[in-house]
Amino acid sequence: MITDTPSFHRAAATDETPAASDTAKSIPTGKHLWSAWSDYFDRNQADASSLPWHRPHQIPEAKRRPLVTSLAIFQLGESGEGSTLRRFAQRVSNDPQFEGYQVALTKFLGEENRHASTLSGLVQRLDGTLLDRQWSHGAFKKLRRLINLEFELQILMTAEFIAEAYYAILRDRAGDPVIERACERILRDEVGHLRFHGDFFATRQQTWHPVVRHLWAWQCHFIFLVTAHVVWFDHRACFQALGTTYGEFLGFGKRSIRAFMRRIVRQRTRIVEVGTNGSNRRRAVSAWLSA
Repeated sequence: MITDTPSFHRAAATDETPAASDTAKSIPTGKHLWSAWSDYFDRNQADASSLPWHRPHQIPEAKRRPLVTSLAIFQLGESGEGSTLRRFAQRVSNDPQFEGYQVALTKFLGEENRHASTLSGLVQRLDGTLLDRQWSHGAFKKLRRLINLEFELQILMTAEFIAEAYYAILRDRAGDPVIERACERILRDEVGHLRFHGDFFATRQQTWHPVVRHLWAWQCHFIFLVTAHVVWFDHRACFQALGTTYGEFLGFGKRSIRAFMRRIVRQRTRIVEVGTNGSNRRRAVSAWLSA
C-alpha cells in the first residue's frame, strides 16, 4: 500500500492555489500565450541532462519481467510524429487566439519524443525488447484520429492523466535510482503538458455554451475511466509486482483529472488580452506560468 502522498501530487495540489501576485489574476492570450509555451519547451530541452545508463540495476527477476514489458508499451505510446495532430492544428491557424500554437505544439511533440527516448533507454537497460505494435496502443491511436483537434487532444490528455499515476508509482515503487530519476523528470514534464492542453481548452471554451462545457467535462471523465480499466488490464502484472492496487492507481488518475478540470475553469475566468509592453508582458507571463 502507498501510505503517503507522492511528491508529485503534493505539487499538483499546490498548483491549485492562486498565486499571490495581482498579475496572476490574468494570463496571456493569443500569440503571447503560445510564445510563452514555446519558450517553456525550449527551456525544458536545454535543462535536460543525461541519465546514468551505465549503472547496473538490481531489480529482482520477478519484478523486472513485468516492469520491462510495461515500460515497452508506454515507450510505444510516447513515440510518433503527431502528423494527424499537426494537420488538425492547421484548422485553428487563422484564429488570432491560436497564433503561434502550431509552433508550441511541435515543441510539445518533441518533448514527447524525448520521453520515448528515455523509456527506450530504460527498456534496454532492463534487457527488454522494444515494441513495434500493441493492441491497446493501436486502438487508442485509431480512436483519437476519428473527429477533430479537440478530440485528439482530449485522448492525449487522458493518456497524460494515466501517465501521471503510472510514473509516480514507478518512481516510488521500482526501487531503482535510474528509473526514479527518469520518472521524476517525465512527471515534471507531464505537469507542463497538462497545463499546455488546459490553456488550449480554456481558450477554446470561451465560445462554448455552458451546457456544452458540462457535457465535455462529463465525457472526459467517462473516457478516462474506460482508459484506466484498459491500462490496468494491460499493466496489471507490473502494478501487482510493485504492490499497487487498482484503487490506488485509479485514485492517482482521478486526482489528476479533477485538478485539470479546476484549472481550466480558473484559467477561463482569467483570460485577458495582455499588451505588448515588454515589462508588463514579462510580469504577466511569469505570474501565469507559476500560477
